[in-house]
Amino acid sequence: MKATKMLSRATPGGPVLHFTPLPENAHQAVYDSLVERGFAREAILDSYNFTSRDGDFRLNVLAFADRTRRTPAEYSGCAVYNATNGVPDQQLIATLAQTAAPFHIIHRHDRFSFWASASDGKSIEPIALGSDIPYSNLSQALYEYKADFAPEQIVEVKQGRSQFTHPHLKKFAPLQLALWAIGVTRDTLVEMFGQAVAQLRADMANMPGIADQTITGLAIRMLGATILADTGVLGESVREQGLALSLNQLLSIAINRFPRYFHAADFSAIDYTILERAYNILRQVYYSGFVPEMLSNLYTAAYGKEQRKELGFYDTPLYLTRRILQNIPIEYLPPEQRTIVDMGCGWGSFLIAGVERLAQLSDMRGRSPREHIIGNDIHAFTAQLAGLGLLLSTSEDSWHIDHHGVFTWPWIETHQPGVIIGNPPFRGRRDQPKTLDELMPGEGRTRVEAANAHLDLAVRRVQPGGYIAMIMPRSFLASEAAPTVRHRLLENCDITEIWQLPGKVFPDATVQPIVLFARKNAEKQKVAFSVRTRDIQNSTLDAFKKSEVFTASNIVSNQSRWNIETRSTSASKNAHLIAPSVILSRSAWDMLRQKCDNLQSLSVIFPGTIRGKKEQNKRWLQHTSNRNVLWLTNAPHVVPRAWYINYEAAINVVYPRDFEEPRLENRNILDSQKTIMIASPNPSWGRRAKSVVERKGCHVSHSFWVISPLAQVSADFTNEVLSAILNWYVSNAWVAENRSYPWIGRRIIETIPIPRNLDTKDYNDLTNAVRQLELAAGDDKILPDSAQKTIDSILRTAYDLDDATYARLRAVAEWDEHPQITLDPQPDRSTADYIISGIVESVQAEQGTITLWMSGFDDLQTVPIDPLMPGWLLRPEAAFRAKIPFINKRRRTLEHVIWGSFTPQQYTYRSETELVQELGSIFNSDGDDAE
Repeated sequence: MKATKMLSRATPGGPVLHFTPLPENAHQAVYDSLVERGFAREAILDSYNFTSRDGDFRLNVLAFADRTRRTPAEYSGCAVYNATNGVPDQQLIATLAQTAAPFHIIHRHDRFSFWASASDGKSIEPIALGSDIPYSNLSQALYEYKADFAPEQIVEVKQGRSQFTHPHLKKFAPLQLALWAIGVTRDTLVEMFGQAVAQLRADMANMPGIADQTITGLAIRMLGATILADTGVLGESVREQGLALSLNQLLSIAINRFPRYFHAADFSAIDYTILERAYNILRQVYYSGFVPEMLSNLYTAAYGKEQRKELGFYDTPLYLTRRILQNIPIEYLPPEQRTIVDMGCGWGSFLIAGVERLAQLSDMRGRSPREHIIGNDIHAFTAQLAGLGLLLSTSEDSWHIDHHGVFTWPWIETHQPGVIIGNPPFRGRRDQPKTLDELMPGEGRTRVEAANAHLDLAVRRVQPGGYIAMIMPRSFLASEAAPTVRHRLLENCDITEIWQLPGKVFPDATVQPIVLFARKNAEKQKVAFSVRTRDIQNSTLDAFKKSEVFTASNIVSNQSRWNIETRSTSASKNAHLIAPSVILSRSAWDMLRQKCDNLQSLSVIFPGTIRGKKEQNKRWLQHTSNRNVLWLTNAPHVVPRAWYINYEAAINVVYPRDFEEPRLENRNILDSQKTIMIASPNPSWGRRAKSVVERKGCHVSHSFWVISPLAQVSADFTNEVLSAILNWYVSNAWVAENRSYPWIGRRIIETIPIPRNLDTKDYNDLTNAVRQLELAAGDDKILPDSAQKTIDSILRTAYDLDDATYARLRAVAEWDEHPQITLDPQPDRSTADYIISGIVESVQAEQGTITLWMSGFDDLQTVPIDPLMPGWLLRPEAAFRAKIPFINKRRRTLEHVIWGSFTPQQYTYRSETELVQELGSIFNSDGDDAE
């Protein structure tokens, strides 16, 4: 196999830069100004080579925001370029931005210009910060942005923990810029690795005793050494040699510098010419732009997307793992108990985020993070990727990364870590029986999910008082595969927070994920604390990446209810259901339901018929009353728009002969006029409770629920009335709120709340309104606004909805047409600039308030629970630090307070005497501008 030099690449819009050295006095001005702004001398690198989709280019200077770390997405701070090719500055920015550096200094004709680059994830927007700057004034021009053009602030903002403060930069999102830069460089770098692996496999195919993991291991180590060389971690002289560096030189230096990761014996047993051919492929590009986020792509390049999907492994993006780690109050654990473990670490994004989280804690100074970060993965290749990711992120080797099966990992059976995190594989299907006992041995269930066993192990092995944060399939909350694990979780842990994520977080996944946060109790007990619940819709994802904005936040006031909630069907019983209400609070739903009856008590409900494919399962082949019927299947095609059925989509079938499940007990309803409801709508917000009256007696498939009013309820309670209610905002929100997988489960549809406060006139008006809507929909005309207003008026009164609740439910239903970033209040939190300490006195979750003791305040303060408040805070005696406006501190009142942030108070694990001494020094520091 012969690789070819990549001379042409798809360009994201910028030219390939031509390199001309800076004049000496210009270089000195840049160097001195960067040092004045806090950049370490050793982090200011000259002649920095870079490869992107544009091709290869060289910067005059690239300044990193960390002394030793060289991953551009997290640590590049300022790119400097000497423009001598006549290309306008604005055009150059698109190329300079590919380094993920948020700031740029361009030299042209004895003058500097100062720029920032913003990205919406698709393109680059140059932001001019200064122009026509003489050499002698460069330092002053940078000084204007001193709060933001500072290494520590750049890292905090790039990693999503802070925001720039200068008016020109307030809306600037370096994280978006970094993700864009990764996108425009990833394919080129990963493609070369894939070619190198293919070359090694071809050359070593006939070598006896060589396993594939040996081949991929060699490839990943050669790549790691190449990245370290190109980023300067192996020394400036090595970096400056660039593509001319020989493999022998590279390996010698890498083994000497990082002997725990690079082993001479791994390479000495292989013919050097074989290794060199693969290395020559890697050396066609510069890997200085490689970042840990690209490691998952290396797995795909080496093994393919399908294998990864079959194993249920999904890439966990670093922005998400950082958000998750920030939400764990690690500060409450003593330093010696802060062991962070990922039992199935993949390429190590949780471990990298764990290193960064521990580095933020002042009481971890002097402790090696290598003693506190433990990883494991069943595959040797991905374990090697995790080791490389940590090496690239920290410039340190000797990390504890094992490669065992999770349930045969010796370390976890002999240790109780303080924090267990992870994204376990999602798999386990009834049509693959061989996986069932493997995933949950001894359960004897027909529904099993691999992730459940991982969470169960985490609950058993995390230390009492320790924390769990696990990404799980949303089906875990209510599925029949998980009652035992849910019971163990609720019995042993305090669930502090649940995030519901969009499937878009994992591009290859078909499930809807959640993040579950919990603290293990010292002993088994029923926990009555509240749970913070949050939801992220696709329209909010970019804002979440940038600044942890959620689509909606709410509270479940008492999690002990989940331990007793059950549902039963004719086939099974399911228990310990977890219902994380977000659209409305659990108490708001309870109040609404007091005025309602369950749909089940007013109608017959059953799923449509199942035709099936296996003849042996069709038990009615010789049925005496076989007959031809019209059958509606493929719900989106049958009901393409509201209030309309496309009867032309009906197909002829023989009933019941052609069916595995003909629902013979309900054939009279199938033959008659009835209400049908789409059973598996889009899992995101929008109009998801889609119902219509079926008037021609067509049978319907399992893609619909069939609902028929009970005759004894009222002759006025018609199918039209039923359809009006099922299509309205309350039913829609109930479905969206309670669905843990795309299928609308029986429990959900049977418990849709139907208002009691409807009289005969209401029934008649609803019936007429629905018929008007059907008539317009049948003619494909605009739906009459008057009919919809009639339905809105009647049902809003019947449900007794206040303005805020009505607006919220309507917003959810109209999400497809009018998506929003968030339903949570968004005050100007930048006004909260005073840091203060406090302790939670009590939480009144039902009333939505919290009572706080605040440092320097005379009285306890009771305030509304703000959406910004995390779940760990909503517990009595939780000690915290927060940002508030100084005017609230001066007046010693939290009336109309705007909160800026909440973080756990450090040192609360100390004895009372130690704590008093420590709190004295902390309280004396209250009011600082930064934490």
